[in-house]
Amino acid sequence: MGSGGMMLQYTTPMEAFFALYIFAFSFIMMVGANPQYDYSFLQDYKVYLFCISMYLSPIQYWIVWNYPKHVMKWASKIGLNGVELCHYVVLIVKNLEYAAYLHFVDGGRLYDIYYKGYEHRKFDELVVFAIIAGQALVRAVYYRIGVDGVNYGAQMERPIPWVHGFPFNTGTRHPQYIGCVLAWISLFTITTRTEDLGKLVVASWAVLTSYWLSSEVEVEEPPSSPESPRVVKSVKKRS
Repeated sequence: MGSGGMMLQYTTPMEAFFALYIFAFSFIMMVGANPQYDYSFLQDYKVYLFCISMYLSPIQYWIVWNYPKHVMKWASKIGLNGVELCHYVVLIVKNLEYAAYLHFVDGGRLYDIYYKGYEHRKFDELVVFAIIAGQALVRAVYYRIGVDGVNYGAQMERPIPWVHGFPFNTGTRHPQYIGCVLAWISLFTITTRTEDLGKLVVASWAVLTSYWLSSEVEVEEPPSSPESPRVVKSVKKRS
């Protein structure tokens, strides 16, 4: 099975829809622009620097999910609780991701707007709407479960409410990640020059796989949970 099929088997129908968005929406943005498919940039260090920045998040989430006690201990040494430390790290990482992308596309349309003025492109308004929609999903998750819930507070002894309403009734197990993918890809789309379509495709894959890996971290029970395979194995040994 190819990588696309492997990814879809782990997703709900809504997540599969947004995966298809990655391959369709960015191309729609370029309708009538006759983009050049030049992938020589793959020899440039900038593409790998960007991809590394995108994969910092799943690494962070894996550490917090599997070693929450260590995170709490590290946080206490600088006068924070575990959730606060995770939240600040997330903010830093997200800013690094966008800075790395701007470096990857040499400033993109932001550079052009600053020095040459804004040049309207087909569907710009639709992309802005997609950014807003993605952020709405993310903000709805923050509103429902708070900073504690978003940053794995349940693993760090923080009380987290169990929510059944919006956005957790939208048919996906990870509405926040769906919102992030929607917002990131749309932001990259509106930032990217038409001639850099290849870079947008690579960036889209990096975003999608990064959030897929983050979601897979949460598939298994954390090591501290009674249902964790490690804990079950330990209990069987003692008995």
